[in-house]
Amino acid sequence: MKRKPIHILAGLINAINSLDKDHKYSINEIHEKTDYHWTTVSDYVKLIILAKKFAPDLKIDEKSKGIIITKQSPYFKNFNILEQLLLYLFKSKAFNEESAINKNKIVFNDRSELNPNEEFKEFIKKTSNNALYLTLKGKFRAQGILASIYSDMCDYIENKSKIPLKKSSKVWLLNFYENKQSLMENKITPKKIRFEQKVELKENEVDDYEYVLASYAKTTLTHNVSTESIA
Repeated sequence: MKRKPIHILAGLINAINSLDKDHKYSINEIHEKTDYHWTTVSDYVKLIILAKKFAPDLKIDEKSKGIIITKQSPYFKNFNILEQLLLYLFKSKAFNEESAINKNKIVFNDRSELNPNEEFKEFIKKTSNNALYLTLKGKFRAQGILASIYSDMCDYIENKSKIPLKKSSKVWLLNFYENKQSLMENKITPKKIRFEQKVELKENEVDDYEYVLASYAKTTLTHNVSTESIA
């Protein structure tokens, strides 16, 4: 009888918790310790790594049983200020003046404030009352960033590559990692910094939304996670 995936994951985590730190273990060693098939061990180890690297922090509401995101993916810290801001405005659905986000509500971990350059203005517009929203090109760029994250995960799952080792940005958007109340309580007078000049993205500019999606749609998951519990 096959075990439920959640039980397999719990059993694997329990087994891994008993292993020594900084010691290399083969998949077969963990297979012998858990009695899970070696492909199951391999798949679920990858699942744990993917969740820790890419997944946001979640909790389940006790009353409604709905899922609440408490912190966004830590992977977002790998992006520069402009890329993080594009993602934040995209996820906030700031697509026009009516839905624009007030600039003063956007807080960075070092309490710096935005000092946008010309490149910034190409992707984000500012209203007369100092609120920000995405241009059409900004929406395309944000969608492309999200698609590139999915592409990185798929390549790792299919053994095409390791998870890219990106250097975390020294400045990252606190709005992703702290709730609004915490931001209000901790906010101090921001200091001005220069906006990052270099954006580590593809040179080709895109003018068609469908083209952006199609460029990443070729990546598909073809490897099913095993739920076998015996060798």
